[in-house]
Amino acid sequence: FDATDNIWNDEPILSAADGGECQQNFTILMSDGQWNGGDPSVGNTDTEGPGPFDGGLYADSFSNTLADVAMKYYETDLAPSLANRVPVVSGVDDNTAQHMVTYTVAFGLSGTLSPTAEPGDTGFAWPQPSSNQPTTIDDMRHAAFNGRGQYLSAKNPQELITSLGKYISDIQARTSSAAAVSFNSTSLQAGTRVFQAIFNSKRWSGDLLAKNIVINPVTKVASLSGTAWKASDDIDSRTPASRQIITYDSTTGNGVNFTWNNLNTAQKDDLRTNSSGGTDTEASGQARLGYIRGDRSCEINGPGTCSYPSGSATVSDGSSFSSKSLRQRDSALGDIVHSSPFYVGPPSTPYPDSIEPTSPYSAFAIANNTRAGMTYVGANDGMLHALDENGVEVFGYIPGSLFSTVTDKGLHYLSDPTYVHNYYVDLSPTVQDAFIDVGTGTKQWRSILVGALRGGGKGLFAIDVTDPSTLTSNAAANVLWEFTNDDLGYTFSDIRIAKMSNGKWAAVFGNGYNNDPNGDGHAKLFILYLDGSNAASPIIIDTGVGTLDTTSKDCDNPSSDCNGLGTPRLVDLNGDGTIDRIYAGDLFGNLWAFDVSNGASTATWLPAYGSNPLFRACTATPCTTANRQPITVEPDVAPHPTQFASASAPNLLVFFGTGQYLVQSDNASTQQQTFYGVWDSGTSNLDRNALQSQSITTTADAVLGNVRTITENSVPYSATEKGWLIDLRDSGERSVTNPLAFGSIVFFNTAIPTASSSSMCSVGGTGWLMAVDLRTGGAPSFVPIDVDNNGTFDANDKLGASIVVGTQTDGAKNGGGIPTESRFISNKRVTADSSGGVSIDNIQSELPLAPARMSWSELTAP
Repeated sequence: FDATDNIWNDEPILSAADGGECQQNFTILMSDGQWNGGDPSVGNTDTEGPGPFDGGLYADSFSNTLADVAMKYYETDLAPSLANRVPVVSGVDDNTAQHMVTYTVAFGLSGTLSPTAEPGDTGFAWPQPSSNQPTTIDDMRHAAFNGRGQYLSAKNPQELITSLGKYISDIQARTSSAAAVSFNSTSLQAGTRVFQAIFNSKRWSGDLLAKNIVINPVTKVASLSGTAWKASDDIDSRTPASRQIITYDSTTGNGVNFTWNNLNTAQKDDLRTNSSGGTDTEASGQARLGYIRGDRSCEINGPGTCSYPSGSATVSDGSSFSSKSLRQRDSALGDIVHSSPFYVGPPSTPYPDSIEPTSPYSAFAIANNTRAGMTYVGANDGMLHALDENGVEVFGYIPGSLFSTVTDKGLHYLSDPTYVHNYYVDLSPTVQDAFIDVGTGTKQWRSILVGALRGGGKGLFAIDVTDPSTLTSNAAANVLWEFTNDDLGYTFSDIRIAKMSNGKWAAVFGNGYNNDPNGDGHAKLFILYLDGSNAASPIIIDTGVGTLDTTSKDCDNPSSDCNGLGTPRLVDLNGDGTIDRIYAGDLFGNLWAFDVSNGASTATWLPAYGSNPLFRACTATPCTTANRQPITVEPDVAPHPTQFASASAPNLLVFFGTGQYLVQSDNASTQQQTFYGVWDSGTSNLDRNALQSQSITTTADAVLGNVRTITENSVPYSATEKGWLIDLRDSGERSVTNPLAFGSIVFFNTAIPTASSSSMCSVGGTGWLMAVDLRTGGAPSFVPIDVDNNGTFDANDKLGASIVVGTQTDGAKNGGGIPTESRFISNKRVTADSSGGVSIDNIQSELPLAPARMSWSELTAP
């Protein structure tokens, strides 16, 4: 019961200053028999309680049960005077008020309900509990269900230990997220799952969760229902030797197994580097290698005996290592911060067979239509992780470019007890089918994964993941190449893969940020052939914008003004399956258009408008260093629905937001940022004076929550009117995730970081989920968002007569926090946020006019 029910007990909820606003409370109830105590006087709370969390599958017709007690303390706000900032587990525990979650364990006893029966099954009903009867065990199960915890039956001490470990793991899993989700299918159907990456900053552990999506058969509203698996369960249960972990030997250009005897001298030197920058013994290096493979025995307070060398590894210096002195972890799986999981099933890219006439794509798709699903995600434990459909790790890949003897870099630093968080494999991987020669001498269709490091380094890698069966025992043979270049900065640009107009399949990416010391500070576009044939001299399209101080050769030097190009959007204008035009933004606020349409000569692949960008994003005109707005998102495009400029002009609307959220100092920025829709009609060097402004109004509504409406100013489009803009109204608000143009709507999210906070409950800020008309940037003519989430789009989703175009991540539907990039499936928008919550919104969009002259290299649509 609540401690305040007894004057002799202390208040269990902490003060706001001590973190009470986000305090999570758990009860683990254990019983060795069928209880026979007195009934509590709580009533039938799971049927007629005070909040929105009872009734339905939780209800029964009985009063004063253990299940009623669990429901009372789940849905009662235990600290009404505190703000409600308790993290949620979407689809499982959506209560943001201070509440109790109940876990129960029965020792070797069973109730009357079948262990496999679930609430909602035909014929399922919660029985009436009676003292000293098996129905009391059913009541324990019902209590865990009502309390949004878990019920387990333990038949022996080991099962009890396992059960308690599972509970503790489940409790610890209520953590943070900064990466977008992904799905295992392209439409909602039975078995559809959401994959969510999370992290815990206490000891920088992480996890990948597979969550089931369920659809209400009446309202069609989607929600998450339980966790099917967690990647950490498999990784932490494995012996280090049983994990297949590979890396790259740059001296031979081959993938190798990550074992001591397979590493080259430079790689061993990294693992032998200690906290002071000195060189330790070989046995110390082997202990660090074992740590990365998942050995916990040499951690501070680690289990078991620490002893190296071990296995078949040998040392030439006669050394040994047995000290429990390496960094303590909660899991061998490291934090997953910005890397969004990428699911790969049977081939499904909508390529026409004409894209490679000698080898139809449809034949490749048919031949692999039963290919097992795999999920790939990068983590800051130094690896890209590959997991099968059951969450079992198939292999881990450590990029060779991560090895370093710099004291606070490299793989050795992961085990340093003074570790301060570093990024390692922090970019989302990309997998695309391409027709290339992977070293066999013959071109063939293959599924190629290209990854990079984001803030972890300045390099890319490629792995052939066509056949998962070849990855289970000899994944090293599937490593194709690694790549770096003097003009390459930290690889924040996502990788895009497509066939170019010269017939070559390529990875296309921006050069990222801080291309020092050997670069020149310019923003540049890279085109790297997937077969690696131009790695020594890749195609680099230089914008010529940006400067690097020639003396210090340091982008952080005040005399430098380094630029960098973000993620490119690739466009096929004429529907032949090859790329003709590319759009990308830079840190100076320039939106560049690149013309790559001439397949006869790559020398003509240049900025489409010479030294001028298509558009300059600034808070005022003229643009200056002080008022420029950085573009760090991938633009999206759509054919203009009503205008036609000329046969030679692309006639595209290009959508992008501005703002930067890359380093800690960005949090405090209050510069005005903007979301733009710009018409590429053949005119360059545009600025905000050529655009129609739309204005946002924010309203706190008692029913709908915090919502936004917007003006409906007309956009005539002409020689002087080239689109629209929306200035983001909240201080510090910015657009730093990729937008999506779908139908007649542009969906985009914004972030409002907390500059600094002494609150223990801060989740980094908040943000907005937006949906506006793509032609005008104003309000659509129809309701695009099911704001009240009841499965219908009607007047109840409006604010009076006004269309709602934005909802805030304020805890009404999730735990609040900064939204990540939304992902779309069927008519659902699924968004994770920095609190660890996931919201699922119903959305609708009118179909656009059929595009006459354009198709996309990569289709992304609900």
